[in-house]
Amino acid sequence: MSSKSGKLSDTIIRLLRMVSRPEPEEYKMMLRVVLIGLGLLGTIGFVFQLMGSFLEFAGLGGISREYVLLGGIIIILVILVLAVYLRRREEI
Repeated sequence: MSSKSGKLSDTIIRLLRMVSRPEPEEYKMMLRVVLIGLGLLGTIGFVFQLMGSFLEFAGLGGISREYVLLGGIIIILVILVLAVYLRRREEI
């Protein structure tokens, strides 16, 4: 146990010596990306909550688990395909 914690502390110390503070422009870009990601996730969550509330108040009942799972898989696949497309477009 002692050797593992020694290796870990050596690795942490070495890492802390190598890193530096980000430049203001880099920090602003990282902050912008994080805020856009949080906003996007919040918006997606809000839309799902709104759709669920609409379906509940419309009296349609709940959606079966299979449809929810299928919809989630389709959304994940669309996001992955879009990410791969954008990455390949940058390489060309």
